[in-house]
Amino acid sequence: MENPKATESISVLVARFLIRKNYELASCSGFATEGTLSEINEKESLGILSATKKEGRRQLLAIIWFENNYREASKGKWVIEILGRKNYESLFEEVIKGLHHNFGVTIEANIRENTETEIFFEDLVAQMYVDDIDMEKINPEES
Repeated sequence: MENPKATESISVLVARFLIRKNYELASCSGFATEGTLSEINEKESLGILSATKKEGRRQLLAIIWFENNYREASKGKWVIEILGRKNYESLFEEVIKGLHHNFGVTIEANIRENTETEIFFEDLVAQMYVDDIDMEKINPEES
């Protein structure tokens, strides 16, 4: 089992485990962490990205929830949401069983049928622009 250092959060320890398995890291919404563990310290969740890009983006394979009331994740029971049924088999042996074995916690796996890709800052800017245009259509006198 992992031996946590006093200064490292569980999310950092799990990130190290995933990096050793050749996965990339992200937020729960799909923003890549760009390989810096300081970005994920003290988070309640951690996204798992594929290591390879397809059409310029990596696939968001799963999200691990360490603590989340809505998902019933806690220190003793983590919840992993797998995005797309096809990702379950590849993640089961390597990630789910590995997390259970290395960290001694119960892992609940849920499958979401939809798949997602990583998100870039530019995506948010573009969406904000579209939202602004939509608001102008709704409230033309406020523009």
